[in-house]
Amino acid sequence: MISYNFEFPAQGVPSHSILATDNEEMTGLFLDVEAFLVRQFDYSESAAASLVREYKLRCRLWSNKQRDGSMFHDDEYLLHEGASSVAILLYYMVVVKGPADRSSFLQWRKEFFSG
Repeated sequence: MISYNFEFPAQGVPSHSILATDNEEMTGLFLDVEAFLVRQFDYSESAAASLVREYKLRCRLWSNKQRDGSMFHDDEYLLHEGASSVAILLYYMVVVKGPADRSSFLQWRKEFFSG
């Protein structure tokens, strides 16, 4: 089972990360997400940056589905959840490619952490 450290700075994340945002808080959040992926899931720095870019692209594609109950999160929600939770959500959406709905994610997360 993976051990998680939920409080950490964005250390060791390359400054060349391509984050398509002007918001300093969101940039910091996604740098922390990259650091979490590197430290907790053993991704390389470049692979973690690539996963973040893919997640952001999928969020833009899914944003049109927000009204039909799919799982799209705005900046306020992501900042509230923090890097570790966003990294877990990113892993589900991008790596697992789970359905973009809340109930499927919650079931997957429960199984992931109990297994």
